[in-house]
Amino acid sequence: MELHAQKNKFKILIIDDEAPIREVLSESLRDDGYEVLVAPDGPSGLQCLKDFKPDVCFLDIWMPKMDGLEVLTQAVPLFPETSFVMISGHGTIETAVKATKIGAWDFIEKPLSLDRVTLSIDHIFKLKSEIDEKNALLNKLRKSIALVGESAAMNKVRTQVTEFAKTSSVVLIQGEVGSGRELVSQNIHYMSARASAPFSDINCSTLPQDLIEIELFGIEKGALPGIEKTRRGKIELIEGGTLLIQHIEEMPVVLQEKLVQYLATKKFKRFGSSDEHVADTRIILTSSLPFETLKKNLKISPELEK
Repeated sequence: MELHAQKNKFKILIIDDEAPIREVLSESLRDDGYEVLVAPDGPSGLQCLKDFKPDVCFLDIWMPKMDGLEVLTQAVPLFPETSFVMISGHGTIETAVKATKIGAWDFIEKPLSLDRVTLSIDHIFKLKSEIDEKNALLNKLRKSIALVGESAAMNKVRTQVTEFAKTSSVVLIQGEVGSGRELVSQNIHYMSARASAPFSDINCSTLPQDLIEIELFGIEKGALPGIEKTRRGKIELIEGGTLLIQHIEEMPVVLQEKLVQYLATKKFKRFGSSDEHVADTRIILTSSLPFETLKKNLKISPELEK
């Protein structure tokens, strides 16, 4: 019941040049408890979008002053919080595809089915609720891992975290064990556009060296005795997210070279396979060695200098 009450706080705008459509649809939605506003054409609809700030906009495609696709093209970048549902009695697949590419959430043909309208609103509400819940959890997480302190060094770290979070570049975090390297890497991930994707880690100092490659890239069925099914590695499992590789200096040189290849191409091969796979996973590395030593000892250093 509480969830339903929240949904009924939705504000809905109807932009349609047909008065009967505006009247029937608006009355039905008001009966369901929504706050509803109507507009008879594109120009007035754009003004209503600005003033009313609806959660959902039902937008007719064929209108005389300004068609719905033109309204949609102008409105999507200006009103990102509004979900647009296109309505039309003369729709085609081509028109529906074009509207979707511009940014429409849904496409409903006339004569309108009120059940279909309700279903579309339900789907939009569910998505918005999931996004709000995810954002709330992310904000809570960001607060729990916040870098505390007002020293010049800490302020510098926070500035660097903000800058690194804007990119998807490989990052090397150098520092002694216990200096907060993992916390810094988490901040980079959860401040980035990848925040809603997974964050995971591999510790090269605790894993047996012959297992690091399998943990990283996975292993093909039958590649080793007892491997009866293909196992995906973390780079593949958390695609779109961030993988922290701790103690990179402990990674075997041969595997460092494979990692460099992945960083350059986003392509990799599972252990025991010749097939290439693609995964867009960001890599963050940590080491306790001074950077100059890493440059001398690690095959991966040229990539780190970018």
